[in-house]
Amino acid sequence: MTKNFKKLDLSDLASQIDIVTLVEEHGVDLEPSGDNFVALCPFHPDNKTKSFFVCPSTNTWHCFGCKKGSSVFDFVMEIEHKTFWEAVYFLAEKIGYINVFSLDNLTKRLERLNTEKDNSNLLKFRKARECVENEIYKKIKEKWSTLKFLSSETDTYTKGLKDLWRWYDESQRWFDLQLCYYKSGNTVDLEFLTKKLQSFYLKFLEKFSSLFI
Repeated sequence: MTKNFKKLDLSDLASQIDIVTLVEEHGVDLEPSGDNFVALCPFHPDNKTKSFFVCPSTNTWHCFGCKKGSSVFDFVMEIEHKTFWEAVYFLAEKIGYINVFSLDNLTKRLERLNTEKDNSNLLKFRKARECVENEIYKKIKEKWSTLKFLSSETDTYTKGLKDLWRWYDESQRWFDLQLCYYKSGNTVDLEFLTKKLQSFYLKFLEKFSSLFI
């Protein structure tokens, strides 16, 4: 039976997914190894070494061959070739959540946001977010010619840029969702969001700078 949740917490969603069942459902033949499970990795061509480990206690996975691994979201992203939010939709539907993360639903909610009726804290957050985005675009513009050169020269930089853009997009989607929850009458601390925004900017600068090392 479908459950109707006003808000879907990602950590709660992840905790309700059995990593062992999820991996086995995607054709990976797991074998017990102590408290964990091992298998041939589905993400690289080495068919001799069982380097793919699944840890039920932390609900995580890792391959010591190709170095991939992390959460149930990452597994779905890799095995299904999905974006982060597509993986969220996939797992949410799997356990019976109404798809509150529907892109269409999110877009419609964002379109209903009315700045003139927002309170001062929300206006403060909007202004802070706009300043952060302008600073990020400024940094990108300053390095644009170098970025184009690097990405055209090596696959490593191309992958690095794609990973950065995906992380940026997912981070912005998270802020969008928080605003939707706020406008839906749910408890959202806008001052906390403003601090998270600053942390996001510093993290972006760190990731962005690492591309030029």
